[in-house]
Amino acid sequence: MNFSNIKHYKDLKKEIENRPEFVFNHEEETNSYVVKYNVLFSTSFEHEDENISQLLREARGITFDTSSGAVISRKYHKFYNIGEKPSSSIGNIDFSKTHWIMEKLDGSCISTLTTSPLPVTKAGRSDVAKMVDVWFQKDNYRKFNEYVRENNWTASYEFCSLRQRIVVEYVDENLILTAVRDNITGEYVFNPDELKEIGKEYNIPVVNSYKVENQNIEDIISSIKSAEGIEGIIIRFEDGNMYKVKSDEYIRFHNAVSRIKQEKDIIRIILNDELDDILPIVNDSDKKELINFSDKFLKGIYNITNEIFIFGLANYSDDQKDFAINVIDKNKLYSKFILRDRELFNGDKNNIDIARNNIQTRIKEYIYKESASGPRVEKIRWLFGDICFHKIYMEE
Repeated sequence: MNFSNIKHYKDLKKEIENRPEFVFNHEEETNSYVVKYNVLFSTSFEHEDENISQLLREARGITFDTSSGAVISRKYHKFYNIGEKPSSSIGNIDFSKTHWIMEKLDGSCISTLTTSPLPVTKAGRSDVAKMVDVWFQKDNYRKFNEYVRENNWTASYEFCSLRQRIVVEYVDENLILTAVRDNITGEYVFNPDELKEIGKEYNIPVVNSYKVENQNIEDIISSIKSAEGIEGIIIRFEDGNMYKVKSDEYIRFHNAVSRIKQEKDIIRIILNDELDDILPIVNDSDKKELINFSDKFLKGIYNITNEIFIFGLANYSDDQKDFAINVIDKNKLYSKFILRDRELFNGDKNNIDIARNNIQTRIKEYIYKESASGPRVEKIRWLFGDICFHKIYMEE
């Protein structure tokens, strides 16, 4: 595969400046511009001109020095799942060419900069990148990264940690070397076998891989799709061309995970009574976290329902206007849940269950409506107690 030569940010900017999904994000800490995307369309990395397509496939974290405009970090190019595009269908790939099977690690891609010893992700100096600072200070990584910078290359690692787990639960935190790339030509400098030798020389862990010898690719793909406890594989050719294959289990888990990344999503899942659909397909630690949050969330709603009900009883008046004035003056926040039901707060025992049910229903409806965004959730947290859902997944 021939990659595009990129020497200056202008080589790429002219191709993405009319594509709103891509942005040049300035980072003061590293004095750089990171090219990243806000959203992706099916055609974001494609163009009728293959040369332009090759350029577009680099627009996923490639980084330029602010002062000189030169490339200072060139992460992986965009490549596809087997069968995702016509070009990645089995029938259009020449498997007679030398290729390797590499484990697809389920962590965060961490890369080097030629102008700084700091690690970065595709998004730049993110929170996850800062977690890796201590790893880059270790003698073996520091020496290897210096070697990489001297040659104007980019080293890419996978950071696997419970602190930023996506789906696969890695017991031991590790920073695993997966590729080294030339910043200008885009060439993948070492094939997987050579990468292992580099790892031995610098005492750095390297992604698992093996060279394919007399194996049917369809058999390999079939076994990976049915595998458990892994994300999948990358099929890498000698020229740097790559394709992904993910296990069916991982896809199911990841689809579930995509729904529980943020507290607002969990809240809506609970209110929609969908938690039972999620629990069977997440791992044990996440299951425990979800159940714990759900129990506390629902208990919080129960408690505030009772509190508002008691408040309504205490401020009852036969006159609707007096009732409204009493309620609004003393607690305007409660008013939206009880003013329509004045007659239910007259102390009649037959009204108790109806009043509580009405209050709880309105609270749930209000929480659901206001949980469209994180900031809005903060404003209504008082309705379900002083609890927070801890973000288990920090960055993909």
